[in-house]
Amino acid sequence: MNVRSKESGKLAWLRMPESARFKLVKQIKEKLRQRTLEAKVWRELLQVDDLTINGTVVWKENQQPSRSSTRYKKRR
Repeated sequence: MNVRSKESGKLAWLRMPESARFKLVKQIKEKLRQRTLEAKVWRELLQVDDLTINGTVVWKENQQPSRSSTRYKKRR
């Protein structure tokens, strides 16, 4: 079933089956929740002076980040 309007390229919300609408709304809510959480984490991270993850200093105030501290190193 084609649920997109050919003229505008928008979803034909009223022609969608109810189960498909419910699933789409659930996916949109989850993506919005994830983006909101990510924005909150970034806001908090930008306010820290020093950031250490698993004993590795990732960021220190007044220090230029080096390439090695910002990259993930592969384990052999």
